[in-house]
Amino acid sequence: MSAEGGHILVGATDSGELAAGIPDADAPQWDEARLRGRIRRYLPDVDLRTAVHLIDGVMVAVVWVSPHPLGFAIFAADGQYDDPPRGQQTVFRQGDVYVRRGSASVRADPRDMERLRLRFIEQERARVRREWASDVTSVSGPTASPPPRSPAWDLPIQDFISLVEELLARGTNVPLRLLLARTKSVAADLIAADDARQLNDILDRIACVAAYGLTLNLDWLVRESLAAFWSAYEAGHDRFAQTGTRGLAAQKVWLDIARRVVALGAYAVRAERWQYARDLALRPGEPNQPATLHRTWIRYALTHAARADLLTRTENGRQVPMSIISLAVEDANRLEPLRPDQPSGSDAILESACQFDALAGLAYMATGARWGNVYPSFAAFHEYRTEPIVVRLIEDGEVRATVAPLTDDGLADSLRWLDAAAREQFFGIWDHWYDQRIQRFLQEHPAAPNA
Repeated sequence: MSAEGGHILVGATDSGELAAGIPDADAPQWDEARLRGRIRRYLPDVDLRTAVHLIDGVMVAVVWVSPHPLGFAIFAADGQYDDPPRGQQTVFRQGDVYVRRGSASVRADPRDMERLRLRFIEQERARVRREWASDVTSVSGPTASPPPRSPAWDLPIQDFISLVEELLARGTNVPLRLLLARTKSVAADLIAADDARQLNDILDRIACVAAYGLTLNLDWLVRESLAAFWSAYEAGHDRFAQTGTRGLAAQKVWLDIARRVVALGAYAVRAERWQYARDLALRPGEPNQPATLHRTWIRYALTHAARADLLTRTENGRQVPMSIISLAVEDANRLEPLRPDQPSGSDAILESACQFDALAGLAYMATGARWGNVYPSFAAFHEYRTEPIVVRLIEDGEVRATVAPLTDDGLADSLRWLDAAAREQFFGIWDHWYDQRIQRFLQEHPAAPNA
């Protein structure tokens, strides 16, 4: 499918009519992060989106696959499976080139090569025409502005933001991509040098770039910004594996990344960029481990930060606990690109951070992973700040299918568990879900006996 792109409808007939659907227990198998992780072993550059919908009582999964710009796909590994009667069977091999012919995916042959060659020629002609038109416009205009300089991590933050805006306005993405791609080596050097200030400056700039991706709905920019965050996160893992060496503590690196991720998640909630909110929430916290099996990068950072006593600060001579949500709000108030819709200090920033935290927990629970890996940081604040996102999930099936694909009963059970965990962790602060719409939903979908 990635050769030409398209949709795959699972649980329906070839004509698109509802059939048997998929079992409720199989819904987590269509989680986007899980599916992408399995597929990228064979197709590293595949881009896809998934959603599970309940239509007239039938659960179906929809997979959208982005078309490959080259018009073909090359497998990066052998595709094999075990068939007990016949032994190991090979479906495709590393290096096989596949194309799309109508509704079939087949190995490319000389006929396909000729078609693709003509396609490449046309693409190249179109590129030359665009560049020629751009050159003519530049020459014929009153003045030709010089190309923007490449961004650098050590630019003052306002200069960096202005340069990013200019690059995006011109449609020039190569300098930003190169800068983001170098994150790990730069972060590793700063961690080894114990330079927390400069590392945090870089994390601020990555967060701003990611926020522009959210604002402009630029999938490549969000994706590569999160990859840059993960590169720094992974550099923290490399540091953690080296006992007895000097440098920044990995726990501090992870926490500094997590707080900015929550700030971005809060903005994604306010902007209703639901797929991005899910992507921010479900990144794994350990290399080569899917978040559905272990902890997400936010939960992993919180666990290790708490063990390292990094979630307290001294105020008036006494130790006061800190919340990842409060830290995220501080970052959003500092960095204008993380709150283009709100002034600094707006209550909406705190409320959306609480809502992202609850949404992240429900998204994780919807994967079928261990619920005990969810920590209700939102419960450190009044219930009314979090409840709007819960009501949205109850009433808006599209949002629920995108972020936390749960059945009504599954959502009700998840909300009951979150409520109990919130009371246990924040006794005396969190009482229960007060909103009448939530209470009515829970009454309409009671817990199963002995649940």
